[in-house]
Amino acid sequence: MRGAPLNDAVDYVAIVGTRLPSPYGRRMAYAIAKNLVECGVTIVSGLAFGVDFLAHKAAVDLGKPTVAFLASGVERVTPSTHVRFAEKIVECGGAIVSEYERFDSAHKYRFLERNRLISGLCRATIVIEAKAKSGALITARHAFDQDRDVYVLVVDVDKVEGRGGLDVIERDMATPITSIERLLQDLGIQKSIHTDEM
Repeated sequence: MRGAPLNDAVDYVAIVGTRLPSPYGRRMAYAIAKNLVECGVTIVSGLAFGVDFLAHKAAVDLGKPTVAFLASGVERVTPSTHVRFAEKIVECGGAIVSEYERFDSAHKYRFLERNRLISGLCRATIVIEAKAKSGALITARHAFDQDRDVYVLVVDVDKVEGRGGLDVIERDMATPITSIERLLQDLGIQKSIHTDEM
């Protein structure tokens, strides 16, 4: 681990999703994360491109901590283009976490392995656009099996990017996100939301 130690007293919420979000997905990933951070929540994700990065960035932009779980060692940040950003996470009081040796390389199966740690640390997992077969959906299923709450951003029913999220909603494994205000209420957080955030 690099950065601040994990703390049982911290309110951790995971945000995961596709590496190639739609403009709507990008906007909502950042807005949801920003609102949660402003309410004192620490965002947890996997530092991947797309939704993961946007969720972490919302915290870093506010100078607040966020936690990134890697599929590689903490001294070999994956993706390598996020090395400097990982340093910013630590500078903001966050943490870079891995169960692997410090200089281990990432392997494909490790991205799936680390997903159980993301969901396990958090009281809830939020999915922003996930295909039917995706790491984000695996994280959601881990969260469900770990008796955590799962929330999925509602998308157009004909978009392949959201098919995985719709599947877990249909199976009663997740609650659809219909507004940021309602999400915060479901999480037991009160905040005034501007209507232009949806």
